Amino acid sequence: MDAYMMSQLKGLETENERLKKMNVDVQLQNDVIKKAMAKSGEAVLSM
Repeated sequence: MDAYMMSQLKGLETENERLKKMNVDVQLQNDVIKKAMAKSGEAVLSM
């Protein structure tokens, strides 16, 4: 591999790590929302 391809590969690896972290954050947010909605539904049902 030449220097340009190595640089491109490093950039893609960095971007991949950034996107993986964003995905984890979104999944955590989704879990929090699901739990909040479930609790909200339970509160409505118990009234």
